[in-house]
Amino acid sequence: MNYFQKERLTSYDKLLTECDNTTETVASIPLFAKNIARLRVITNTVKQLALEQGQVTTGITTQKNNLLDEVIGLSLDVAGAVHAYAEEKNDTALLEKMDYSSSDFSHIDQSIILTTLEIILVQAQKLSAAELEECGISAVEMTDFVEKLAKLKTSVNEKGLAVIDQSNATKRIGELMTEAANLKKKSLDRLARQFERKAPEFYFKYKAASSITYKSYKKPDTTADTKPAI
Repeated sequence: MNYFQKERLTSYDKLLTECDNTTETVASIPLFAKNIARLRVITNTVKQLALEQGQVTTGITTQKNNLLDEVIGLSLDVAGAVHAYAEEKNDTALLEKMDYSSSDFSHIDQSIILTTLEIILVQAQKLSAAELEECGISAVEMTDFVEKLAKLKTSVNEKGLAVIDQSNATKRIGELMTEAANLKKKSLDRLARQFERKAPEFYFKYKAASSITYKSYKKPDTTADTKPAI
């Protein structure tokens, strides 16, 4: 939620509290009571959505980064083994394909990293288990590489879904806050005018709860005073 939405939500909470303290007065105008009930549903829903919106994806990111480090480490070992095999066989094309170092995985897009890891895996799988074993990569290590790479792809998708969920929550919050603002301005405020005459104490509390003072951030005036001293 942004700053303005949070301030409005706080105001709605205050307003609902005042209504809870004066239920008979609120009930004296049925439509007012009905719309207050709707405002309560909206505020509760927004609070729940705010939890989704603010859901921390750090856990997913940390797990993914740890897994990424593991897979990159394995891939460099595998690429190094295949590179040595290509050198032994004087396979220039394969040498170029497997010429990787840890710096090749630094500061590049995640999609490029995944593509590079796939290339290494595909080239390694062209060798027999015996050939890989001769270069120091066991069948167990290759299986580990395959499984962890697949898991890495899944974790990337999980992070993407979390971001989508947050985006949907943000959109829904905006819609509900707009509904709440319209409900208050076009109905509740209009009906509340009657309370100035019928229940003045509640009316002034309603007005006070409705008041929102947004912080104003002004740039400091750096203009020098060039007027001559008198």
